[in-house]
Amino acid sequence: MPIRNKKTTTLDQPWMTERIKAAIRKIQNIFNRWGETMTWRKYRNTVQMIIKEAKTNYYKTEIQDLKKKNPKEWWDFINKGLGQKKTSGGRIQVEGIEDDDVADVLNGFFAETWTSTTPLAIFPLPMSTRQVELCSIGQLKQALIRLSPHKACGPDGIPAWLLKSMQKI
Repeated sequence: MPIRNKKTTTLDQPWMTERIKAAIRKIQNIFNRWGETMTWRKYRNTVQMIIKEAKTNYYKTEIQDLKKKNPKEWWDFINKGLGQKKTSGGRIQVEGIEDDDVADVLNGFFAETWTSTTPLAIFPLPMSTRQVELCSIGQLKQALIRLSPHKACGPDGIPAWLLKSMQKI
């Protein structure tokens, strides 16, 4: 019996089986021979269904096994599927300081920056010298006329339509 060589590549998706590859070759041959025909569409839909099932089964089995056995590998698998890569922040190097002392230097810097030397005086608050100007009855009526009854209530909770209806009194 003759030996048959098969090409396998690591670039294939993990759910890509020989059955799927053979089905893809078949629809490519049909397309190359007859173009976009009803036969080609039927095989194309079948291949798409086979790929979808294989992908779903792969993820179901892989995720269930990893989630139960090793959560870290499960998260690595999820992040790999999302296209996220492990990144390292790298080392911060400061001239004249050993690697072990860099954290202490940064900690001291931030502690200095966020520590205030003078306490904040919050109370007592200074009194405002500004007084509210009183308006005339005519100015109040004009403001009520311009008031839209469809707007929301103010901070006092009185509806605008009620205020507008009282402007005639």
